[in-house]
Amino acid sequence: MRKMIRIPERRRRGQSGALRGWAVVAAFVAGLAACTWLGGGLPPAPAAAQDARVIEWHRGRSTVAVLFLHGLGGCAVPSGANAQDWCASGADDSFRNPATGATWPRILASDDSLVARNALRAVLPEPFRASDLGVWGVDYSHLTGAGCPRFSIEALARAVRLAIQASELYHRHEQVIIVAHSLGGLLAKEVMLGWQLADDPDNAYQARTIAVLLLGVPSQGSPFAPQPGLWRYFLETIGAGRLGGVCERQVKDLFVGDENTYLAGLERRWEALIRARRSRSQSQAPITGCAHETEAERVLPGFRTVIVPALYSATQCLLGNFEIGLTHTQLPKPADAGAAAHGRWLRDGLDQIFSDWSRWTFSAVSFTPVDPTLTALQRRVNEVQGAFRLELDAGVRGFEPRAASYQAASQFGLVARIVRDNPELCLDARWPERAAGVLTIRRSGDCPSPNNDSGALNEGAGGGQPRPR
Repeated sequence: MRKMIRIPERRRRGQSGALRGWAVVAAFVAGLAACTWLGGGLPPAPAAAQDARVIEWHRGRSTVAVLFLHGLGGCAVPSGANAQDWCASGADDSFRNPATGATWPRILASDDSLVARNALRAVLPEPFRASDLGVWGVDYSHLTGAGCPRFSIEALARAVRLAIQASELYHRHEQVIIVAHSLGGLLAKEVMLGWQLADDPDNAYQARTIAVLLLGVPSQGSPFAPQPGLWRYFLETIGAGRLGGVCERQVKDLFVGDENTYLAGLERRWEALIRARRSRSQSQAPITGCAHETEAERVLPGFRTVIVPALYSATQCLLGNFEIGLTHTQLPKPADAGAAAHGRWLRDGLDQIFSDWSRWTFSAVSFTPVDPTLTALQRRVNEVQGAFRLELDAGVRGFEPRAASYQAASQFGLVARIVRDNPELCLDARWPERAAGVLTIRRSGDCPSPNNDSGALNEGAGGGQPRPR
């Protein structure tokens, strides 16, 4: 049985009297530089949803998508664009490896590795590959970048949440897996908590987010975020919070210790959400996984530090907290499909997620003597979701599936399981760009070969562009 990661007791870190004078100033300046990659804020300031932009990198060949959220100082860049033109001034392409030029979304979209092969045999009529997943992202760099704008994590999360809701992500996909780096992980928690309130009365978003994977997320803060008190006030007074382009005022919520009521409160609310979701669904959804860096980052000439050590990345991690031998900013920039973040963390995580997915029973149907044909299934499936349209070939409209109670994790899984359990049938699945999928049930032998071109990575005109509102 997988065990939950125990959250360590917060370490009290008061202002020590052992450090004096410029030694303290130097330590704090180093800490400020380290905080470039984290996040935090002041009291909430207005943030416009249109400034958080949703990107679709890859259509995929299923109704499940991965959503990438970058960290502070980073940016999500569409296919065909470059960071200099697209991102806020000074923001870095969070997912591009500088040595190989590869981007994590492209690596995932091109990864034909089989996912949970043994477990999904009982559900899907065809093998499921990592490249069958849709690949999306949110860029919020213009809300945090040029000019060091004031923001709070809550206000930033609200802007991200509204942008997601205004996009096609949850309309064209039944279920979503969030992969979040650094500050993006705190935003993911706040987004989910926001959906728990008034914005998601029908569970259109929260209940359909089946996993949250956190990469280098400072759930317990960062030991190098400036502590509140005299020395932080001193640094602000002399303007040291802007040294080296570091925006100290954006990381005020990330200091460690019992006095950080924001992070403590966020963690309590996140744990309560996880417990409530799993209790209601009688499953482990949303599945949670974590990873953290082990290598020190260069933050000043001659000074290196680990930005988010293992202790401070601890949160609810059902799949464990995986060590990756990279620096904080290198975590979301795998060089290729074999890199640790992709091959040993994300891809292995997908295996475990979809192994559980194969056993979930969120959707169910029984064929009754009153209406024993596939027509009842078609009517029901098309009423309750819009990720795909179910059609019936003329030769199967009167077909009566084997009498049984069919259950699956989604409507797509339900249709696939019925076809899988009735060998007289086959499933013709088509996934047009920027539109709902079309699933057609036909007589066995009447389905064409799987269309491997419809899920190609979007390139050129329109490829990977922000979704229209």
